[in-house]
Amino acid sequence: RDAQESRGLGDVYKRQAQAREIEELKKRLTETERELAQVKLELKQERQSNERMSARIRQLEEERAGLIARIAELEGCR
Repeated sequence: RDAQESRGLGDVYKRQAQAREIEELKKRLTETERELAQVKLELKQERQSNERMSARIRQLEEERAGLIARIAELEGCR
């Protein structure tokens, strides 16, 4: 009977250790998911910022081309 009780206690300790490990893994999972969501949000914001900068670059390049053309036109009239 003592051996049987020892096995039973061993099983209890094993289940307790597994429960602690599961709890720790779930905490890490929650932290990982939170960080993943944050990084995804930052990436989305960065993409939006890059799109705005690209649009502004295109606008400025068009303006630059127009200015160069107008200067060339006026210099040709001299």
